[in-house]
Amino acid sequence: MASQSSMNITEVYKDDNSSKNCEVFVIEKKLEGPDIGFAAIAAVCIVAGFVLVFAGYRYLRTSLFVEAVAVGAFVTYTVCGFYTGLSFPGLLGVSSFIGVVFAVISVLVTTFGLFLSGFTMGFFTSLALVLTISPLVDIPSKWIPFGILLGLGLVCALLTLKFQKILAIASTAMFGGVLVSVAVDFYIEQFLLLTYSWKRIIVESEGKSCWFSWIILAIWPLLFVVGSIIQFRLTGRHVDHKGKDDQREHFHGSEKAIKRYRNMNKSGDVVTTSWLREKKKESEEEGHELIEDTTNV
Repeated sequence: MASQSSMNITEVYKDDNSSKNCEVFVIEKKLEGPDIGFAAIAAVCIVAGFVLVFAGYRYLRTSLFVEAVAVGAFVTYTVCGFYTGLSFPGLLGVSSFIGVVFAVISVLVTTFGLFLSGFTMGFFTSLALVLTISPLVDIPSKWIPFGILLGLGLVCALLTLKFQKILAIASTAMFGGVLVSVAVDFYIEQFLLLTYSWKRIIVESEGKSCWFSWIILAIWPLLFVVGSIIQFRLTGRHVDHKGKDDQREHFHGSEKAIKRYRNMNKSGDVVTTSWLREKKKESEEEGHELIEDTTNV
């Protein structure tokens, strides 16, 4: 009984159209060890991912915070997992601390946050390119994928600093889609798709994937396209992270309110006309007072 209760929480299914075994992670079974932490993190990633996809630019500072935490924590966890003997709680603590440090810097220094956001967009774009090309072409060295990932990441980071609003919307939508896709990958495949992507990057072996791995991967571009459209048309349409005064934002984007404002006075701006009338009235009163004083003298 004890051995049965501690058995692995995966089940193996055979795909009739493929000779490969597909490991499906059954979340209904009891979670043990690091799987509890990963399940909680995956749930947070799903919620944060949808917020980034549909309203990432509207809450840009929050989006930069989330992106920096995720990137810093993931990189730290991966490096420390390879080169240190820390247990899972230790790895989680160290990676969380580094992620929070990255997040604070990104929020306080918006340029750094946008640079990091643009870099992640270029990184994931090049990753999609590598996953598409690698099954068709034999890559002779692992430095080629790394060069593509870093090169395109730097290019997108610099472009994001130039075209901030457009690429910030694109980067938040893309990163949100990646978070949701990775979380679903954990719940269904226990990071099988993530492992397959890493194998493609280091050109170690072909790696293992199933037909539903590509369905999970399709979540990423689907959310990216839908989220970008929604942000450009709705949530991020009248928002400017630079803090510029937007008359349409003052009226909460209501075109009718803007028309009413323009039609209140056909000859010009209502505020300016009222101000001139008040100044003219004050000058006339001062002139009358001056005439009265002169008469009295």
